[in-house]
Amino acid sequence: MLRYNDDIHGTPSVSIAGLTTALQISDMKLKDQRIFFLGAGSAGIGIANMIVEAMVAHKAMNDDLTLKQAAVQSGEVSEQQFEEMVDARKLVGSGLAGA
Repeated sequence: MLRYNDDIHGTPSVSIAGLTTALQISDMKLKDQRIFFLGAGSAGIGIANMIVEAMVAHKAMNDDLTLKQAAVQSGEVSEQQFEEMVDARKLVGSGLAGA
């Protein structure tokens, strides 16, 4: 069964639309931007995932540099903490959390 989570899917969609529009208006390119992610809630992870996907699609980021690598390299979270957050998000997204 497909699930839609506003934090994981809706907020990132609006955020990437705003970012894309701002870049078009200012005649700037995504590859020239430096983006800082603060926080690792479901909306923050969703936004980060979508921006990383857009950057890879626009050749602004190497396919090898994943969101996980970026988060761990920033020192914000350990690799284990990141994996635990991702696992928790999968449970929430699947509707299995608390089941």
